Amino acid sequence: MSIFRFKQFNVAQDQCGMKISSVACVFAAKIAAKKFSTLLDIGTGTGVLSLMVAQKNAADIRAIEFDAAAAKQAKENFANSKWHSRIHLIEANVINWAETSNATFDCIICNPPFFKGQLQSPDFQRNNARHSEVLGAETLACIADKLLTSEGQAHFLIANGYENTYITHFELKGFSLQEHTEIFANPYKNKPFCHVLSFSKVANPLIINYFYMQDEQNKMHTSYKELMHDYLIIFGE
Repeated sequence: MSIFRFKQFNVAQDQCGMKISSVACVFAAKIAAKKFSTLLDIGTGTGVLSLMVAQKNAADIRAIEFDAAAAKQAKENFANSKWHSRIHLIEANVINWAETSNATFDCIICNPPFFKGQLQSPDFQRNNARHSEVLGAETLACIADKLLTSEGQAHFLIANGYENTYITHFELKGFSLQEHTEIFANPYKNKPFCHVLSFSKVANPLIINYFYMQDEQNKMHTSYKELMHDYLIIFGE
């Protein structure tokens, strides 16, 4: 079994289409530092985002996943953690679930499928995790519009080149971009490879951040080490 070991929890990932990535961990660590009481994790996969948030945030968390194998594994990962009483797995299609649910959340997070319209892998499960034909920007904007509280925030980790599409669809639903973090491989790169976009219907000045995974010597950037210190075993106690 493929297991990723963190300081305070372990994540089995052999049944999930997409494995744990460094940039997804950065996304979760950034969200965990924010204040909210209820959270919805859309497309939880292994459940790693929910677990990382739970480590530092006392919120009640619901994690939704439609792939049966991934949902089963996420549920087991949650059950094996010290926060099992407040992370709840929902096995469902989030589009259908959102239409009938009366729940609302202070925070919504999603690492949505990337690479819309590109050549797909023959692995069906991996396609579902990586491609955005179904769970795209327009759909996520509609879901956030229905499930987010009036002062809540929705956060998305997306690949470079998709940010304007998200901004457009969320603005059509009355949201404004609150915070935009551009994630670079290192300071020498001219273009970010990922973006964290944070939306809300509360009007605030836009905050723009730049985050580097590595430094000029291609070693872990200080910012990365500081952000991930409490999570990753490699950083010791």
